[in-house]
Amino acid sequence: PRGRAEAGYRRGMVRVPPARYIQYRFQWAGRAKATVEAVRLYFTPMNRAPVWKSLKVGNIGTGKTRVQKAIWISHTKTAAPTTLKVAWKVSDPDGDPLVYRVSYRAVGDVLWRRVGDKPLHTGSYVKWKTQHLPDGWYEVRVVASDEKTNGASRVQRRARTSPPVLVDHSKPDLVGLRVAYPRITGLARDRFSRITGVAYSFDGKTWTQLDPTDGTWDQTAERFDARILDRLKPGLYTLLIRAYDAAGNARIEKRTLRVR
Repeated sequence: PRGRAEAGYRRGMVRVPPARYIQYRFQWAGRAKATVEAVRLYFTPMNRAPVWKSLKVGNIGTGKTRVQKAIWISHTKTAAPTTLKVAWKVSDPDGDPLVYRVSYRAVGDVLWRRVGDKPLHTGSYVKWKTQHLPDGWYEVRVVASDEKTNGASRVQRRARTSPPVLVDHSKPDLVGLRVAYPRITGLARDRFSRITGVAYSFDGKTWTQLDPTDGTWDQTAERFDARILDRLKPGLYTLLIRAYDAAGNARIEKRTLRVR
C-alpha cells in the first residue's frame, strides 16, 4: 500500500507472509517516467530461544553428585554437606543476555519452590541449601529467559530439569552390634543411601575397614561379621565402630572391650 510522501520518499507497511527472502517489483502506469534510487527495508528478526548445554547438581567442592561417589573410610567428617551447587551452561543464538529462575521440588510433588532469596540469577550457578529439607529425592529446574532485551510478546524461555537428586542428612544405624574379641558383628543400614563401609578403631587412632558378609558394599542394609586384626594384650580398650553411607553421613558407636 502507498504511504505518505516526504522529501521524495514514499513510506508504507509491506505485508508479506513469513519467509526468508523478500522480492519486490516497481510498476508505473502509462508512460510515467520515474527512477528508483534507493530501497530501505526495515524488519525485526525472529527472536530465537536459548540453547541448553548442561545442568548439574553436586557438591560445592567437587561438582559431582554425592550418590555417585563413595566416601573414603579415612574421611574425618561424619555428616553430608548441607549445600549443593546447581550449575548450568546455556547459550543464546542471538547473543541476548540471559536471566535464570531456579526452583526445586520433591519428586512426585506439584509445587516448585524457589532456590535462594533472589527471584532472578544472572550467573552460571547458585548454592542450594538443603539442611532444612526432609530426606528424600528432589528435582531441580532452571528456566533460562531472554526477557532483559525482548518485549513480552517476543520473550523466549527454555527450561531444564535435573535427574533426581538425593538429599540425605540422616546417619546410618548400627543394629545388633556385638563385640566378642576377636570378632565384630552387626548390621549397618540406611533409609535412602547405600552403605559404603564399616570401620573400627581403638581410641580413634588408626581406622581399619571391615568387609561385608556378602562381599560388596552395595545395599542400604549390609551385615558384617569380621575379625579384629589387632593383637591385643589383656586389658580394657575403647573400641569405636563407624558406619558410612554414600551421601557422606557416618555414625560412630563406642564399646568397651575387655581382653583376657
